[in-house]
Amino acid sequence: MGIKEVILMSSHVVTGSGAQAFLSVITCKKTKKQIINYLLASDRPETFGTMNALHFGAMFFCFISLLCLLAALNSDYWIEDSDIHLGLWNACKGIECVIIDVGPIPASLHATRTFMFLGMIAGAASLVRLCTLNKTCSVGNTTISMGWITYIGSFMAGFCVMIAMSIFSGTFGSTNQYGWSFGLGWASFPLYLLTGRKEGRKEGRKEGEREKEREREKERKKERKKERKKE
Repeated sequence: MGIKEVILMSSHVVTGSGAQAFLSVITCKKTKKQIINYLLASDRPETFGTMNALHFGAMFFCFISLLCLLAALNSDYWIEDSDIHLGLWNACKGIECVIIDVGPIPASLHATRTFMFLGMIAGAASLVRLCTLNKTCSVGNTTISMGWITYIGSFMAGFCVMIAMSIFSGTFGSTNQYGWSFGLGWASFPLYLLTGRKEGRKEGRKEGEREKEREREKERKKERKKERKKE
């Protein structure tokens, strides 16, 4: 074939995101040209940095949300009136506290406790999934991204906290006696929404990148077919 002699080469090009692309090239000259064009066309390093920022942002907000939720659950300053303060589990006067388990407990208090616990479980699961090294999990023949699980878990946690806080607010009505524990409970709600939003944006970007990669792979296949026809 002379100058047009076919030289098949396999090369792995690693971008800043660590993704690998398989290139099949025809000549040494074409090898260099294709690699340069691929690197110039790739926007993966910037996208990788953005996704990292979104991931660590989601992890930070999820951690703070869970911290606020745990502090609210375990403290006794949901309602404050002079030296008397009340939580979900204890009623206190000064430093003396009694457990709220005497007599009929209002259904609204049970509901608040239940939804706060559900929010804590969903929030803890989201944080664990954010910290895990596994990027996907398999359910039967279906592979699910851990990011989407975190996204759903964070919104579920926020939804449960919102219900719990709304029930408690509805029980005591409009008052200026709400304490800092009550404030922490409400603070965890928007923070969980921010966690879900950031993780959702990250997963959306990843889906976009995967779609671009599929398109690039199609183009590479077309190019290879054209080269084979020319031979």
